[in-house]
Amino acid sequence: MTSTTRTHEDTPSDDCPEQGRVEHRLREPERFLRRLISNLPGIVYRCAADDGWALEFVSDGVELSTLIGYSDKNLLESRLVTWDDVMHPEDRDFVRGELRRLAASHVPFSIAAHSLSYRVVTATNQVTYVRDRFRFVDDEAGRAVALEGVITDVTEQTLAEMRARESEGHYRLLAENIHDLVCLHDSAGQFLFLSPSCERVLGFDPTDLIGTSLYALMPPDDVPAIRDGVFVRLRAGEPAVMSEHRMRHQSGQDVWVETLWQRIVTAPGPPHVLTSSRDITRRKIAEGERADMEQERAARRAAEEARATAEAALAEAEVSRAEAVQANRAKDEFLQMVSHEFRTPLSTIKTATHILLHGLLEGREAEDERRTLLETIASECDRQSDLIVNLTDVSRLEEGSVDLRHEPVLLAGVLAACDRIDRKAAQARAQTLTVDVRDDLPAVGGDAKALRRVFCTIIGNALKYTPAGGGIEVRAARAAPDEVVVHVTDNGRGIRPADLPYIFDKFYRGRRSRDPAIDGTSDDAASVTEIPGAGLGLYRAKRLVHALDGRIEVTTAEGRGSRFSVYLPCWDGARHRDDDVDEYGFEQSDRVDE
Repeated sequence: MTSTTRTHEDTPSDDCPEQGRVEHRLREPERFLRRLISNLPGIVYRCAADDGWALEFVSDGVELSTLIGYSDKNLLESRLVTWDDVMHPEDRDFVRGELRRLAASHVPFSIAAHSLSYRVVTATNQVTYVRDRFRFVDDEAGRAVALEGVITDVTEQTLAEMRARESEGHYRLLAENIHDLVCLHDSAGQFLFLSPSCERVLGFDPTDLIGTSLYALMPPDDVPAIRDGVFVRLRAGEPAVMSEHRMRHQSGQDVWVETLWQRIVTAPGPPHVLTSSRDITRRKIAEGERADMEQERAARRAAEEARATAEAALAEAEVSRAEAVQANRAKDEFLQMVSHEFRTPLSTIKTATHILLHGLLEGREAEDERRTLLETIASECDRQSDLIVNLTDVSRLEEGSVDLRHEPVLLAGVLAACDRIDRKAAQARAQTLTVDVRDDLPAVGGDAKALRRVFCTIIGNALKYTPAGGGIEVRAARAAPDEVVVHVTDNGRGIRPADLPYIFDKFYRGRRSRDPAIDGTSDDAASVTEIPGAGLGLYRAKRLVHALDGRIEVTTAEGRGSRFSVYLPCWDGARHRDDDVDEYGFEQSDRVDE
């Protein structure tokens, strides 16, 4: 015995017409319900009342496709999209929270309907506002097991309500807060309309001013700026003009207003002028007060600046006076020094010359004495010549007219020359003079003659102010990869702190405690004497070192001695390319050995 299996969708065969009619009648209510649901204005759904709120049914049709752009198959069969995905991310937590709250407060077997409004995001990424109306479905025990509801598109209604609320808020804000005087004028300036705030601003009933001229409420001085300025500009086509002017209050007082003038085109007829005037009287008063205060402050500042200028001028004059006094003192000291420096040698020369000219030497030792006198004359002439050279050098250094060479100089030769010059003086005082120059010391950039003067001056000073039997050490070494230093160190009595800041000043000779080993005087710590000399040696030395891009420093300790350090840059041939040219005019670096 065979049987044929059919689905309920199969068309009944001709041999079983009665069975087909029964099946048709059974399916008809379902088809009717589906057609009814598909034609409803919205999406009909059923979902489980659990944590996931999973969809169990959703109506298919135009509404579903139009509202969210997905089909029921996307939501139910393939489940590629869930309703959580459709809900707007910003509304998702709100909707889930409300559902949990309503489920928790649900009364069993209640048929109360609930409603939620939220946003969904369509398949084309458009935002749509929806209203979700639903009821809870209970099982036999009264527990909520599902939700059944209808979701409808309320986008247009929601947006319209939002626009209406926004517009209403704007108008309410304007109505509650407007304090400006709003007026409408014709092209001649007559009032066609005045807002109720006219009474607050000007004290007039608005109806009393209709038909009157704007200019009648203005001081005569302000009329030309409005009539011949603002109105002319508006007639020329400017859409808006801002001005500040006065208007007469009913009390007779002037009210300052800030007015925005706008050209309003009407058809037919000439354009009208809409104005919005704000009372700025208090601001004007405050500005006037600020202007007065600023003027007062400016006057005070000017007075203070004048006083400061006067005080500065007085201070400058005092400084100038002090400098002049100092200059005069220096000049007097210089003249005294020069007079002394010239007088003493000249007296010696004159005495020796007188003895020689008048034949005052007799006896067997006359020839030796005559030679001694001639040597004295020569020595004093050299002393005078050195003084003149020093004065000339200082003058030329200050004028910037010293012609210094920039060439490679080996300090060993310079210091050896100074050693030859100063060694006799050191031996005469039983002093030790040590000169130490490293063999690998590079050449420095400078002028050999100028450097010889610098180091002879410093070494000579060290010899002069070091006690008999003392020691002077001259040591040259590298101070840096591109710099050489020469230290001249003595073990004399050092430099007094009061003299140290000025030892490089012109004509400054300082003062020192008398030392019997140096001066041949009694040792009296309280007795001081001025250091002999012209006060030009260290001044000239420092100027020469600076002119050669070097620097000179000094450290000292009273009773222990001093150290003068001269720093000089190493010779850099790249900075002086002329020295790299041979006798044929070729650069040394370009020559090729054959």
